[in-house]
Amino acid sequence: MKLKNWRGCSITILKWYKAEKKCDHVLAIIVILICPTQTHSAAEEWRLDKSKDGINVFSREYPGSEIREIKAVTQVKSSIDSVIAVIEDIPNSTRLNNVIVEARIEESSGSGSYKAYSRMTMPWPVKDRDIVSCRKFSLDKETLAVTITDVACKGLPIKKNLIRMTNFRQQWRITPLNRGVVNIELIAHSEPGGPIPNWIINQMSTDIPYQTLQNLKIISLLEPYASTGLKGIRSQESNR
Repeated sequence: MKLKNWRGCSITILKWYKAEKKCDHVLAIIVILICPTQTHSAAEEWRLDKSKDGINVFSREYPGSEIREIKAVTQVKSSIDSVIAVIEDIPNSTRLNNVIVEARIEESSGSGSYKAYSRMTMPWPVKDRDIVSCRKFSLDKETLAVTITDVACKGLPIKKNLIRMTNFRQQWRITPLNRGVVNIELIAHSEPGGPIPNWIINQMSTDIPYQTLQNLKIISLLEPYASTGLKGIRSQESNR
């Protein structure tokens, strides 16, 4: 099903997701070469920092960094396609994340992976930030969970009066559960690229992931996202 008036955003991942679920061959492992996955063999356990409206925000120490890694978890009664459609709509990220004021796709490979640009506003007197990120997708054929990973990458000139964040990693994991419920997990870590007051870092570390998941829960139930793939996905979820 194609979405109309979706700001021209590609729905490659939705087609890819449905195709992979139907395939009988072994799913190829997507290896992110740009930024290898950080291991946490001796890392601190997750600490619950905020719990409200069915959204839990955790943090823990991140090896080699003074900035804590963040994890936010929630569930929504929706289809996995609808949730993916919201995350996939890069130009509409300004509705999903309250600090993003500009977002667009710069390059697309046509296979569901692409390079995106985002600009974020910061409270005065801190300079605004921007990120160039590369996105990859993978599918767990056992659980049908989709993992969407964004890592900082090169490719665009640095803009005047903006600080480019070159150390950034964000991972979404969207898992369909029983009775049309979807579990959403967001794990993120980034270096600000310059001095930021502790009060801003502390506020953003809990408020931004909380607000992002809160926005995602609401937007995924609105059109045109709500009707995305309901027939195919929910019929499979009801048989699980």
